[in-house]
Amino acid sequence: MNDLAASIQSVGPTYAAVLAAIHAAAFPEEPWGAAAFQTQLEMHGVVGLLDKRGGLLVLRVTADEAEILTIGVLPSLRRRGLARGLLHAGLARASGLGATSIFLEVDMGNRAAQALYAKSGFSEVGRRKRYYANGADALVLRLELPSVSPA
Repeated sequence: MNDLAASIQSVGPTYAAVLAAIHAAAFPEEPWGAAAFQTQLEMHGVVGLLDKRGGLLVLRVTADEAEILTIGVLPSLRRRGLARGLLHAGLARASGLGATSIFLEVDMGNRAAQALYAKSGFSEVGRRKRYYANGADALVLRLELPSVSPA
């Protein structure tokens, strides 16, 4: 797990093009452009994480809640633990910023992502009909985060 953590770094708006390239490869049917990443990463409470090997996670913390806005891995690197490492790093970051729960949406057809989230303790709290551009429904998942004492 230390190798996973060593490859993950926090990134800001200057990495927007890198994140957009990874996102486009991971989600060719619904890519986010560099401008979208730059806008997000300039917002208060938004955290960008980059796995230098080819993965990304963007989350937002507002008050005591967090939301994973996107998480993706290059298709050629899937099933190697990158998403798990990014997810766990994101959960730790959200908790450290004061979030006590975290939400995300996942395509109902994305069984691999659903399995990852279930193993990490997420549970379904809702559904969004026709949430994705292709008309697919999304599951809304939630996880209670452990509280972190201020340093």
